[in-house]
Amino acid sequence: EMVIRDWSSDVCSSDLAKITLLNVMQRGVNENAISDLLKLMKSNDSILSLTVQTMTYTGQGGGSITDRRHIPVDEAARIIASQSNGEIRFDDFFSRPSAHPLCYQICYILKSGDAFLPFTRFADNRQLSKMMEESYLLRLDNEEDFFRNVVNDLYSQNETKHLKAFRHLIDSLYPHNSGYTQFERQKRAEPFVRTIYVHSHMDETNFDATRAMLCPDLVPSEPGRLIPACAYNLFYRMKDSRFFKGDKP
Repeated sequence: EMVIRDWSSDVCSSDLAKITLLNVMQRGVNENAISDLLKLMKSNDSILSLTVQTMTYTGQGGGSITDRRHIPVDEAARIIASQSNGEIRFDDFFSRPSAHPLCYQICYILKSGDAFLPFTRFADNRQLSKMMEESYLLRLDNEEDFFRNVVNDLYSQNETKHLKAFRHLIDSLYPHNSGYTQFERQKRAEPFVRTIYVHSHMDETNFDATRAMLCPDLVPSEPGRLIPACAYNLFYRMKDSRFFKGDKP
């Protein structure tokens, strides 16, 4: 944890740095590190996302470990919620549409001052999933309708604190006579949004062919061939001449 704090004070001071924190969660080792990582993401606008990958036992080091206590993706999401000081709930996570539900869970968050407001508080999971059908990121088809509905819903719930955050966001995306393109608005929205990804890879003890068939993380092999990441790590990496020569890395 000290390494993370020292590193962030040097690197994250740059306005140009856009950073993702990566936590490899291992049972009985570092589940309690999430609280500090969430605080770090909240306090530094250079940190746009946190990726939590559950420990996978592959490769030269992991393959020899016999005490393999996997953390399923839904349990990892519950651990994150439990360490969020009540700001994030388990049902604020939803499955990435293009992946198997046991592989990916995502929580999008609006940074509202010093508070986190998960997107599921103003948009249901089906609506959010539809926005990600053809993208790794949220894509709004009807932006004006989306924001209008959100503001109306928050107003009806008397969520005035969050209304101010949305007013700030909307003013940034749609200043008078700006003429911003959708891509430019996407870039301007980055400082307002935080994302938590929970990703569970597979190893030889929990490999599931169904999950591999739906894998959106594909490794390019020979021209025209893409291999699901977990299948590649288990069955193909040691045969890839880009990483191994003979039996040596």
